[in-house]
Amino acid sequence: AAWESQFECKVQDAGGKLITLDMLAPCQLPADEIAAIEHRFPDAPRFASFDIARHQHASAWHEYIQLGVTLYLVRREVWHNRDFETQWKFVDAQMERRERRITRLAMDATGLGMEGAETRAKKFPGRVDQVNLESHRRHELCMMLQDRCRSRHIVYPADADLQEDLTRPYTKTMTNGALRVVVPQFENPETGEISHCDEFMASVLGVSAAEVGGWTFTPEAVQPDSGAGASLGMRDGFTSRRLD
Repeated sequence: AAWESQFECKVQDAGGKLITLDMLAPCQLPADEIAAIEHRFPDAPRFASFDIARHQHASAWHEYIQLGVTLYLVRREVWHNRDFETQWKFVDAQMERRERRITRLAMDATGLGMEGAETRAKKFPGRVDQVNLESHRRHELCMMLQDRCRSRHIVYPADADLQEDLTRPYTKTMTNGALRVVVPQFENPETGEISHCDEFMASVLGVSAAEVGGWTFTPEAVQPDSGAGASLGMRDGFTSRRLD
């Protein structure tokens, strides 16, 4: 879908939500189940993403583990109005840790994130993906995330705020027939905080990190059930091995 939309100019959707609630529902598991999966596979490749902000919008940090072809969101951090020095210290600390080492980090390299992403790429060579979210790459990654949700190859913890953030972006057909992904700004009615679909963008960057590099960790399972745990055969029991 990403290739046809971006490079062959074929319209994939006349408009509407990029990720619908019906599409997202099978991709959700209780947070404690995801934590149990993470605990069971501490050596699974781990991909992180960081979308930085300073005042009005939120900064968002995501960490995913990859089992087979499926990504599991195992950690998420969202901050409002946190100073740059504190944010970069946090990012560096995560990249420097030895246990549950981050295989690759994808960062927004446009606007506020440009200098920080460039610095991290030099500091952690070969492990940082600098993503220009003002290029065709943004649309391509958005479509990849949609495809992962459709195919249930990404799993999120069931959380109302995260769900709201992921389902806000929508597609719009431009006058030239091209399909554009619109990422709107909205206010949380309970907290009054403003979001620009910051966790959606963190998830998009997480897909970028997983697509660019890393290795494969493949559970060997019997025929799985349908649903978010299906790729692991969660209800059937399984063994696992890592493929270099």
